[in-house]
Order: sequence, then C-alpha cells, then structure tokens
Amino acid sequence: MSKWKAIKFLMNDRDVSWLDFNERVLELASMDTTPVLERLKFCDIFISNLDEFFMKRVGRLQHKLKDNPFAPALIERESEIKRKTSELLKRLEKTSIELKATLSSNRINIKSWSELNQKQKEFLNSLFRNEIFPILTPLSVAYGHSFPFMSNLSRSVILKLREDSESEPIFSRVKIPKKIPQWYRLNEEEYISLEEIVFNQIEEIFPDCIIEEKIIARVTRNAEMEELLDDDNEDIGQALEDSLRDKKFSNLVRLELSNSNAPWCTSKLIEELNVESKNIYPISSIASSTKFAQLVKMTAKPELLYPKWTPLTPNQFNPKTNDIFSTIRSRDFIVHHPYESFSESVEHFIEKASTDPKVLAIKITLYRTDIESRLVKSLLKAAQEGKEVAVLVELKARFEEEKNLQIAELLEKEGIHVIRGMSGLKTHAKTCIVVRKDSDKLRTYAHIGTGNYNPKTAKLYTDLSLFTCDERITSESIKLFNYLTGVTKGNEFKHLLIAPINLKKQMITKIRREVQNKKNGLPARIMAKMNSLEDQEIIIELYKASIEGVEISLIVRGFTCLIPELPGVSDNIKIYSILGEFLEHSRVFHFADGKESILDGEVFIGSADWMSRNLDQRVECIVPLYQTDVKKVAVKCFLSAFKDVGHLWKMNADKSYRLTKKASEAKFLTPQDYLKSKIKKKKFDLPELDKIFNNNTRARKKPEINH
Repeated sequence: MSKWKAIKFLMNDRDVSWLDFNERVLELASMDTTPVLERLKFCDIFISNLDEFFMKRVGRLQHKLKDNPFAPALIERESEIKRKTSELLKRLEKTSIELKATLSSNRINIKSWSELNQKQKEFLNSLFRNEIFPILTPLSVAYGHSFPFMSNLSRSVILKLREDSESEPIFSRVKIPKKIPQWYRLNEEEYISLEEIVFNQIEEIFPDCIIEEKIIARVTRNAEMEELLDDDNEDIGQALEDSLRDKKFSNLVRLELSNSNAPWCTSKLIEELNVESKNIYPISSIASSTKFAQLVKMTAKPELLYPKWTPLTPNQFNPKTNDIFSTIRSRDFIVHHPYESFSESVEHFIEKASTDPKVLAIKITLYRTDIESRLVKSLLKAAQEGKEVAVLVELKARFEEEKNLQIAELLEKEGIHVIRGMSGLKTHAKTCIVVRKDSDKLRTYAHIGTGNYNPKTAKLYTDLSLFTCDERITSESIKLFNYLTGVTKGNEFKHLLIAPINLKKQMITKIRREVQNKKNGLPARIMAKMNSLEDQEIIIELYKASIEGVEISLIVRGFTCLIPELPGVSDNIKIYSILGEFLEHSRVFHFADGKESILDGEVFIGSADWMSRNLDQRVECIVPLYQTDVKKVAVKCFLSAFKDVGHLWKMNADKSYRLTKKASEAKFLTPQDYLKSKIKKKKFDLPELDKIFNNNTRARKKPEINH
C-alpha cells in the first residue's frame, strides 16, 4: 500500500482549523494596536463568522451524526468543536470586559440598566412606551396557542409568567426586533443597547402578570441546503424558493442562553426545541448578542478608527482617458482593490460598454452583487440600447439566493438572456466579456477577477481585476461562456484554467513539474495565496514536492488542512495568514518553471481556492498573466507580507499560529498598510527571494515516512 494512503494522519481538521482562524480574528479585537472602534468591529466579525460556522459546518456535522451516531471521527470532531468554541467564548467575554474599559477611557460608556440613574431610567421608560413597545409582539403558550416559532439568529426575551400566585406558569416569548435602532444615546458619552432596554422594561408588556423568570435566548438553525439542481429539476427558481422557505424552519443546531438564573425557562426551551445539552452555549458577553456596527457610527470618533482610505482611481481610468478600449488594446493591466477603485474601473468599464455604439454584446457572471449597483443599471441600459446581453446569475450563492432571484427577474424583464446557474455546479468564476466592432476588426475585451462584481464588498475585500484583449485569453473566455450556456463541453482550454474541466489537473501538473525541475538542478518554487486550503490531492502533491526539496510558501487567510514544517514531510512548506483592515480575498499562484526571477516564472490569478468544492464542484476561472508589469502587480499581494510588517501569523508544525512580529515593533502595522504606502507613491520593490524562503544550498536527505 502506498504511504500516501495514510494521508489522513497528516491532515489538519478543517473545522478546528477554521476555529483557529476565527481565534485570530478575535485576537485582532484584543490587540492594543488595533483602534478601539475597529476592535468592536472585529468582535462583530468574530460573532458573524461563528454564526455561519454553526449554520453551515456544525449543521452538516449534526446531519452526518444523525445517520452515523457512533462514528468515532464525527464524535471526536463534535467534541473538539465544543471545547474550542467554549474557550473562544470565554476569551470573547474577557475581551468584551477589556474593551468596555478602553471605550470608557475614550469617553464611550456602554451602560447596563443597573448603572443608570433615575432620570435616565425615566427617559428610557418613555422611549420604550413610545418607540419600542408598539413594535413588540408577545407570544404566549396559553389559551390554545402553540409554542412560538423562533427564527434563525433571532434574539428573544423568554419569560415565565403567572396571572396570579396560584395559577399555572405560562411560557412567553418576546422577539427583539432587528429593524429598529439597536443602540440608544443617553448623552454625549453614554450608550445603551436595545436588548438591555427591552429586557429591563419587559414588565410593561405584561402589567397584569407576575414575572418569575426571564432570560435572553438566541437560536441558530441549519443553513445547509439539499442540492437544488439535479437533472430532473426543470424549475430552478421554484426549487430555490421552496428551499428558502424550508430553511426558515430547519433544524436547530445551537441554543444560546444568557447567564440569568431561569431554570424553568431553560428547561421549557430545551424540551420544546428538542435541543441536546451539547448544543447549548452561554451568551457570555454583550458582544455575543448585540452587534456593534451602529454604535460605531453613532460615536462619530474617526480618530478611534483606521484612517479612512479612499480608493485611488487607476491611471488607466483617468478622467482624461476618453477611450478605455484603446487603453486596454495598448496593454494588459491589473487593478488592485480596494486600494484602487472598483467603481472607477470595473463598473466604469461596463458602463462605457453599455453606451458605446461600437459594442455589440456584453456577457457576465454574477455570483454576489448589489441590485442597486451601477453595474446592474449598466446591463439594463445595454439591453435598452439594443445590445446582446447575457448574464449568468448564480442562484445557489449561499445566503444570497433570494437577492439573486430578484436580480434574475429584474434582468429578464428587460429582455436580457439570463442563465440561472448550471445543473449540479455553482458558477463562481468572475468574468465579463465585451464584444466590440473596432475599426480594424471585431474584438473581444475581457475582465477576469478574483472578487465578486459587488461594489460594497469591493471596498472591504482585497481583490485583483485583469483587463485584457489578448486573444489567447478572450477566445477562451468566449468558450467559457459557451460552456456556461450549454453550447460546448468546454474541453478545449489551453490558456485558461477552468474548474471542473482542467484546473485541478493543471495545478497538479505544475506542482509535479517543480519537483522535476528541482531534480534537474533548476530553480523550483511554489507560492500561492488563497482563502482556504483543503483539497487532499493538492495537499499530497505539495507534501511530495516538499520532500523533494521544493520551497513552498503559502498565504492562507482562513483554514488549512495542510500542516507545515512536519519533519520529513513538509519541512519546506511555510504557511502564513494575513488579517487586517481589509479581508484578504485575492487568489494568486506562482510557479518558478525553472526561472530564477519571480517575474520570469508563471503567475496566475482567479476565483478558486485549493478546495475540493472549488476544483470539482464549481465553475471557476484562473487566468495566466503574460506581461511583466501585470505579474508584478499580482505578486506584490504576496511579497508585501514579508516586508517589515506586523499582523502576519505563521503556522507551526503543532498547528498553532504565532505573530512573526508584533505590530508595535514593525515599521508598518500590517501588510495592507505597507501596500497603501507603496500604492500612494506608485512604487513597489520586489524583495530578495532569500528573505522570503530562507533558501539554502544544503542537500536535503529524503526521509523515510513511517505510518
């Protein structure tokens, strides 16, 4: 049996690794070098991440356990998730206490009801009666009413009531509304949450009852959908609508309870919701249940935030440039978001195409976007101008299903050709082509990116946008759209790497080529930047390459199932993680291909992580970069991490992470700050490779691996 049959012993657990990633997010919330209001934001991100983790990953795990209740690996994973999550919640509570004190020193005081004076309580009592009370709807299990449904991620006050001291107890639930302000200002320096107000004024709703117990509760439901699009499903939209409706009533995967002493309410909830004790978690801090985003806006203290960054308009889209198409014809170029403006580049490109009389057709893939964006309006305008417009709207984009249905319907009303995804595959590729009748010939212009066509997230996520009319790329981009619309099988790609057609095969081939180059004494090097790393076949190939001496350096923001620096297996693999003001989202891949200089080797960007779902179950597009200047823009995303910066985590062989340098000891707070500085000055120097890889010429003995 091949030694690689035992690969599972060299694989990090995906879910535990994901929790490690969220721990790094929480670490940013606890760092003194993070501006205090940004620390509140990271608390929000931590909670939001954890919510999604339970909805998706824990929901899937519980489904598997239902079918295999005694599977040791599943039981062990569930136990480890419980242990790790409990530790993180304790750390969140500690961080919240520290944050409250730091906020107070900056004249932002988060008040609890017990800390208020009488005048403040009277003010809030009046506010409650006039602005909050009319919106609240108590639902009680009495007089024939059934147990009230608790929707996903809703917060509720749960009560034990009696009409008098001799009557039977009544269960009641009051949902805390989301559509009204979640924070209220008491004065210039003091604030209180909606939850605190409702919890302490709840007696106003039940003036004729005795309240014996009350507790805050929050439920999380399974968001895992069954595969919507099979070969027998003719109405994709209807299937999605049915699934969205069913999801609202899906199984509960987590019940969170405040620390109040309410045994009757707790037992009643557990009984009615049929939740096991292992799925109950404490609401241990205000950050666990109340979002801080509105509070951050209310305080109006920009000095307590990251310095505001205004995306620069790329030179190629300078207002003096009247013809963006001639600019693209002159040479390929990359725009780096959010350092450079998405609105003034990508949206501008599609807007110009929509009104240019020489443009005949626009085709685009939409995974996550904004229905009110300039981009959607431009597509509608193009259709009104009589251009051929084809849009693939991916209905199965998780948590965006309902919005994407609305976009598809809006576009269809204008006569736009709308493809509602592909059967059995999610289309995750980020690409647009514009067909234009130039003076010399019919020419295709392409945009291929690493991020979604979403102007809101483009201000928060780091992504790359390639603009090109290189026929090697544009001709295959046309083939890609034909594949998406069902015209071709899509098996003729020589330049584009397309999942699930040739992407994984080509990546494995390139990794193996680096191994062969190493054996032949040629430069061998792999660099990659992505969100997550999980695909087992890719990991095996990386381990093999490491054993042969190929230097591999990876930046993986989120979770990774590959374990670096294992003696005899991954000695030559280093893994880093970047977290900061922006969410690192760009995917960049580099293979030395026997060349000493990075810029002489192969560089690719695109939409896919090295995950099985991306490589086997989605339509993804990875594009090669051919021009030196374009390669330089792409690799700076990677190499900037190795300058004199803080907030760079390095993964150890024991799966733990450590900061390579404290932000207070570095010239730049984060790699993102370094990039801001260089992009402003329009200057970027490539560091020496030795500084990145710690290359040396010593011979490495190939170890024997025993399992």
